[in-house]
Amino acid sequence: MEFLTNNLGLLGGGGATAVILFVLKKIPNYKIYDCVEKVFESIGRICTLNLSRWSVTKKYWSVVEDYLIDLIDNTAGAAVNGLIKGLKSDNR
Repeated sequence: MEFLTNNLGLLGGGGATAVILFVLKKIPNYKIYDCVEKVFESIGRICTLNLSRWSVTKKYWSVVEDYLIDLIDNTAGAAVNGLIKGLKSDNR
C-alpha cells in the first residue's frame, strides 16, 4: 500500500498519458495537422488585420510585415524542423 501512496502521482500521470496516446493514435495525423494549422492561421490573420488597421502601426506595418514573417519562419520554423529531425534521428 505504501508503494501506491508514494507513487500515486507517477501512476496517475502514466495512466493519463496512456489514455491520451490511445486517443491520439485513433485520430488521423492529417486531422490534427489541419486543426492546428487553422488555429494558427487564424491567430496570424488576427495579428495582421489589427496591426494594419491601427493608426499607430498602419504606416509601418506594410514595411515591417515581410521582415517579421521571414524572422518568424527562420527562427520558429527552423526550430520546429530541427526538433522533428532530432526526434526522427534514431529511427533510421
